[in-house]
Amino acid sequence: MQMTEPVTFFDVGANVGQTIEQMRSIFPQVTIYAFEPALPVFTFVAEKNKNDKNLSIHQIALGCHEGTETFLSDCSASAGNRIIKNQTITEPTETVSVLTGDTFCQEHKIEQIDFLKIDTEGYNIDVLGGFVNMLRAQKIKYIQVECTTNLDNHFHVHLERFIHFLHPFGYRLFGLYEFNRQIYVTQQKLNGIWFCNAVFVTEIENPKLRTDGKN
Repeated sequence: MQMTEPVTFFDVGANVGQTIEQMRSIFPQVTIYAFEPALPVFTFVAEKNKNDKNLSIHQIALGCHEGTETFLSDCSASAGNRIIKNQTITEPTETVSVLTGDTFCQEHKIEQIDFLKIDTEGYNIDVLGGFVNMLRAQKIKYIQVECTTNLDNHFHVHLERFIHFLHPFGYRLFGLYEFNRQIYVTQQKLNGIWFCNAVFVTEIENPKLRTDGKN
C-alpha cells in the first residue's frame, strides 16, 4: 500500500511546529490544521508560519468532550505541556478550551482527513474519542499516534489500547516508526523501545478469514 499525497492534514499537538515544517517540505500544497493549546507555543508557531496561507492554527485542545481543561505549561516549548486531571501540581497552568474533533470538522465543513497525527503526551485516546463519527464513517485515511510498547512506561498510552479502540471502526495497525530508546525524564538510554509512533489505516473490505479463527 502506497500513501497518496494528502489534501488535509491534522497536527494535534503541534508543539513548536516541527511536524508542520516536515509536512510542508514534503507536500507543499497540503492544507494543515494545527492545534496547540499552550499560549506561548501557539504564539510562536503562529508568528513563525504567518505567511503560510494553507495553514490554519488553533489555540484549543481536542478531546472526547467539550468545555475547558487545566493545561500544564511548565515550559513554553516543552513536550511536558499537557492536560492534567485530578493532580496536585506546582508548575504553571492555564485554562484551555476543548472541542471534539467531530465538532471542529463540522464547524469547518471538513468532510475527510487524509492524515491525522496526534501527539498529546498521554492524552491521545481522549483525542481519538472525539472523532468517533469520523472514525465510524472511515473519513480519516491514516492515523498516527505516539504510544509505548513498554509496560514500565506509565506516561504514554500503550499500543494495545489503540489497537482495541480502533478495531471496531475498521482500522488496523499499518506500521511502527521513530523508535525512541530513552526514558524522557531521566534521559537514560535503553535497549528496548520506550515509545514510538504507530500508524493505523482502514482495512480492506471483507478480508477472507477462517471461521475457526485459525488465520
